[in-house]
Amino acid sequence: MNTRDFLLIKCSCGSRVLLGMLLTLLMIIAFPFAMSAQNTVRVVGENKPQSFKGIIPAGQYSGITHIAADTFAVVSDKSEGYGFFLFRLATDKAGKIVEAENLGYRGCGSGQYDIEGIAYNAATGTVFVSSEANHRITELRLDGTATGRAATLPDSIVKHIRGNLSLESLCYDVEDSLLWTANEGTLTIDGVPSTSTNGEGQRVRLFAFDDSLRVKAWYRYDTDRPAEAKPAQNYALGVSDLASLGDGRLLVLEREARVNSNFIGSYTNIKVYVVDTRGTAIGSTLSKSLLFSFPTKLNLSRRDWGNYEGMCLVRQETDGEYVLLLVADSQGQYKGILKDWVKTLLIVDRRE
Repeated sequence: MNTRDFLLIKCSCGSRVLLGMLLTLLMIIAFPFAMSAQNTVRVVGENKPQSFKGIIPAGQYSGITHIAADTFAVVSDKSEGYGFFLFRLATDKAGKIVEAENLGYRGCGSGQYDIEGIAYNAATGTVFVSSEANHRITELRLDGTATGRAATLPDSIVKHIRGNLSLESLCYDVEDSLLWTANEGTLTIDGVPSTSTNGEGQRVRLFAFDDSLRVKAWYRYDTDRPAEAKPAQNYALGVSDLASLGDGRLLVLEREARVNSNFIGSYTNIKVYVVDTRGTAIGSTLSKSLLFSFPTKLNLSRRDWGNYEGMCLVRQETDGEYVLLLVADSQGQYKGILKDWVKTLLIVDRRE
């Protein structure tokens, strides 16, 4: 007997209440599947991380954005002044990088501002770079000179930013003309920050600026909890970058990095989540859906440890297909052990 026949029999017996209960139950069961169907983004291909020693200079690469064709702008958080590198990274149909070239550094000013994020606005032909040192987002031309425009968070937010947990992320949504950023870790007004031992995740806020560089919207975002709670020599957990899918949807890069005192057994957990701001009230916590995750390790058998801090999407010729590039901060290829990894994924986004 199928479900329809069962409901008809019960209805003919006059049990309208039971019919209503059963219909409600069926809707509850079907609801999660309907919601998951709305998440149209999936990974269809993964490439092993690549490095280009002798071509790409040793750096602390923390953000990447696509400019045009095979050209990308990349920031290193120990660079002088405000600026970025231009790299040529040519990929094949599988998303694997087949050619790499350093096109040089472009920037202005002096001093170090801990530049962590970068985003390109094709409409203006300018890039934005975010600083953890002064909590500012500065607009630059492609020759590295400043336009004179900058975005800042409200003072009511800035005064609650913890030390090295400021503006790590940056991306530009072409469809909605919004510049997105996020503080890496928990503000002092939002709770306790994550440490290697307390088992707490980070409570992050995502901010959207309009083209006048005024805050238009903001949302809460909670990272996953640490994989374990035990002492580490160095530890970092937080949102390290964003990428825009358009239509109010974002990819969020969560990075957990653990470095042990003797380095052996150190690891990172890298996760990319999808969030959708459409229909979400400003100030509310965004729900998230895991798109992809992978670990990296440093031990006797593996040396692929990578502190992945930057990512960007490149639209392919086929509609709805992208290459997702992730770059790692090697701390200047630390002691010849770490590498400036670039990892690529093939992404499909079939909008409904």
